[in-house]
Amino acid sequence: MSRKGSIRYCTDEMVTLVAGSELSGFADGIGAAAKFQCIFGLMCTSGGDRLLAADFRNHRIRMVDIKTRAVTTIAGDGEALNRDGVGLKSSIVWPNRIAFDRSPTVKPDSVLFITADQSIRRFEIHTGRLSTCKWNGGEQAAMIDPHALCSTPSGQLLVSCSRTVHRFDPKTGEHEALRARSVHIPGECGGGR
Repeated sequence: MSRKGSIRYCTDEMVTLVAGSELSGFADGIGAAAKFQCIFGLMCTSGGDRLLAADFRNHRIRMVDIKTRAVTTIAGDGEALNRDGVGLKSSIVWPNRIAFDRSPTVKPDSVLFITADQSIRRFEIHTGRLSTCKWNGGEQAAMIDPHALCSTPSGQLLVSCSRTVHRFDPKTGEHEALRARSVHIPGECGGGR
């Protein structure tokens, strides 16, 4: 669970602080000494030993070692723009949602995808290289306000943008808008039709 400037671990009995505090800001460090500024995306690796966080207002990707509670910045220099590069020599604007390719098992070729402004960024975990995915047919103008992201077992991404879900192949750049069907959910959701 993440709150504005902190990451917490929840069980049935208690809530434990992993990293950060109620004071927003930017700092790498251990536990409460680390600072975040609005975490939007948060993923746990399959081994349960690391968290990857999209630190939205700091324009950075952060890694948290759950055992030691150490927080390190792995991508982004804090500038509010999208610039390809390696590690702290790259830039990412408004990192939002994140998803691993296929599986959250960290392997030598593991890749993390991140929505950033109106782009999808590709981060290679072991090399630290951050790059921008290209959509066939030009720039990603069709991808307005991406606010949800997930990967499929085949390696494609599903991206929710405004009222459209796009299926996107990051290897080829092929994409298509999927048709959504209206669903009636009775009760608290307003009883729409």
